[in-house]
Amino acid sequence: MDTFTITTTVTFHPLRVPPRCRKPRRVEETFTVTTDIPSVTAADAPVACIFDPGYQRLTHDETDEIALRTFDGSFYIQRRDVNAGDEDFPSERTWESRETDQVAAEREAHGRLWKYLVIDGKVWETIGEPYYSVNTYGTGNNHGGTGLSLNLLSAGQDVSSLDYAATELEAAIDGALEVAEARRDTEYFEHIRSFKGVNVILPEAFRIIPRDMRKTSKEAEVRVVADAMSAALSGPLDREKIRTVREALKELEDIMFNHGIDEVSR
Repeated sequence: MDTFTITTTVTFHPLRVPPRCRKPRRVEETFTVTTDIPSVTAADAPVACIFDPGYQRLTHDETDEIALRTFDGSFYIQRRDVNAGDEDFPSERTWESRETDQVAAEREAHGRLWKYLVIDGKVWETIGEPYYSVNTYGTGNNHGGTGLSLNLLSAGQDVSSLDYAATELEAAIDGALEVAEARRDTEYFEHIRSFKGVNVILPEAFRIIPRDMRKTSKEAEVRVVADAMSAALSGPLDREKIRTVREALKELEDIMFNHGIDEVSR
């Protein structure tokens, strides 16, 4: 695989003990580090999905559709029309680090660039996986409302029972209508039905597990925890068993609440 190499001159400020001194002082030092950014073709990074024009969380351009491409398990967006090696994305640059340790400063310099990918000479930037969320506002009965939104998954973020993969638009709309009906947000039915979502081109590129599959998995997890709790209650009780059961109950409550599980058959 080809790469686009960026050489960064890093300035950092380690603590050094000057000659004939006892106390360390901050000094300015520099070093260079190279970062290799993958450079691929459009065939290597196919289009995973397309957003409608004007989705402002992605770009300020409201005239063109917005494509997200996928490469090596991540999604990428072209926020601006920039060529690798241009003035806006040079192969040589400088970076002023506040770190006092060279290893940390080097890691920082790399980290600023690892989010990029070069596709057919153009610069693309990593972005979170799209997903849908059912949102509620106010107390219901059309005081506030129920809606459906398109979001981007952040690093380390977990999806909830009201979140749906980008590949399950119809299920997301049905789920939002179900919530709206339960809250008697009748004025929002048509708004929910008209929600467009994204045009998924490559379903296999998406990593978020569909909601029903997540729920089934969590129901199985609930059964395992419940069985362990039942086993702990067998035989004579002691304080350690009571503590174990209390922790298991808290775990069960968290799982069932976070994943919208009201009841699990055993």
